[in-house]
Amino acid sequence: LVFNQELGHRWGAHVAFQGRDGESMDLLGRDCSHWSYFAETQNSAMEGNAWTDNGDGSFTTATSYFDFGYSHLDRYLMGFVPPEIVPPFYYISGAGGWDCAQQYHNGQLNPSHYPPVFGGTGEEQVTVQGSKVDVTVDDIIAAEGARDPDVTAARHTWTMSFVLAARRNDTISDRNIQQVDNLRTSWERQWERDAAEVNFESPDLITTLATAANPDPPTPTGSAVGGPCSVYADCNSEETDRCVGTNAGVGVCTKVCHEDADCPDNFCCTPSLPGPRQNHYDWYCMKKTGDVCEDYNAPPPAPDAAPEPDAAPELDAGVGVDAAVAVDAALTGADAAVTGATPMSKKSGGGCQAALGAMPAGPGALLAFGALLGVRRRTSQRQRPVRR
Repeated sequence: LVFNQELGHRWGAHVAFQGRDGESMDLLGRDCSHWSYFAETQNSAMEGNAWTDNGDGSFTTATSYFDFGYSHLDRYLMGFVPPEIVPPFYYISGAGGWDCAQQYHNGQLNPSHYPPVFGGTGEEQVTVQGSKVDVTVDDIIAAEGARDPDVTAARHTWTMSFVLAARRNDTISDRNIQQVDNLRTSWERQWERDAAEVNFESPDLITTLATAANPDPPTPTGSAVGGPCSVYADCNSEETDRCVGTNAGVGVCTKVCHEDADCPDNFCCTPSLPGPRQNHYDWYCMKKTGDVCEDYNAPPPAPDAAPEPDAAPELDAGVGVDAAVAVDAALTGADAAVTGATPMSKKSGGGCQAALGAMPAGPGALLAFGALLGVRRRTSQRQRPVRR
C-alpha cells in the first residue's frame, strides 16, 4: 500500500470534476491528494474504498486490507489506458465529511480523510447512509481537460531509486542490504501487475542499475502454491506470498486471497484463523480435495496409543502383599524422577514419595527392600515399560 501510494502520487489523486453545481472536489479526501473515504475506488492504493450499494440508501465497504492496487481512473491518470476504458463510478454524498482542505472541525477529524474501511468501532467493514452520486471520466475531463500526453504518447517506463539510510554510528550488514533488495524486487513486480490493464501495454518499473555489478535478479524458483516450505525463500515469489505453518507441523507455500477465484484450480480461499474474527486476518489459498478445502488449523493426527505397562514383576517366594505395594510404589517413583511427572501409585493410592515414606520400620521394611533389589536386578536386563 505505502509504496503503491507514494509512487501513485506522481499522478493522483488531485482531480476535480464537473458536477451539477459546477466544478467539485468531492472526490477528494486527505490533503486534497487522496481519494475521499466515500469515493468508490476499487480498493485503490490512493485510498477511498470499494463500496457495495445495498439498494436501500445504505452502502457497505468491501475493501481488502491486503490488496491495494489501482482503479481504472488511476490508470487513466497515469497514462496507461484511454478514457473510454474508465467505467462510471460514484461517491456517497451526505454520509459525512466536508471540504478536502479542512482536516479538523470542532476537534473532529474530517470523515472524508479517514483511511480505508476506518469506522472508529473496530469493525472490519463499515455501513453508512447517504446518496449515490455518479461520476464519469467525461465529468473529470470537463473540469481538468483531457490527459496530455494521452495513452499513445505517455511514458510507460519509469525508474525508482531505493536508498538505505543509517545514522552515523549504525552498522549496515549484508543482511540489511539483502532485505532491502528483496523488498525492492518484490514490489517492482507487484507494481507492474497492479498498474497494468488487461489488453493494454504493461508499464515497466526499473529499480535495478543496469551494470554488471548489480544485475537484475534471476527469475524466482521454488515451490508453487501448495508446495512444501520451511521458509519463504523455498517458495516461488512470482506465484506465492507466504510460507505458512500448519498444525500438522508442515510449512506450505500459499498466497493471500479474497475468494476462490483468486486461487489456482483445485485450491480454495480459506481463513488463516477460525472463529468470528477470521475476517480480521489474511485468507490463504489451500488445496481442495473434491469439494472439501484442506484446513491447516485442524489438529495433527492423534499419536499412537502408549504401550500398555508390563505386568507387575514377580516377587521372590515369601514376599507378602505389603512388600509388593512398596515395590510398585518405588518403581513408579523412579519413573517419575526421569519424566518429571508426579504419578500416583496404582496400589497404594498415595503419591510416589508418600508411598516410599510409608514403608514400616523393622524386619518387614528390610524384607521389602531386599525384594526390591532382587526385582531391580532382574528387570535391569529388559526394557523398562513407559509409565505415564
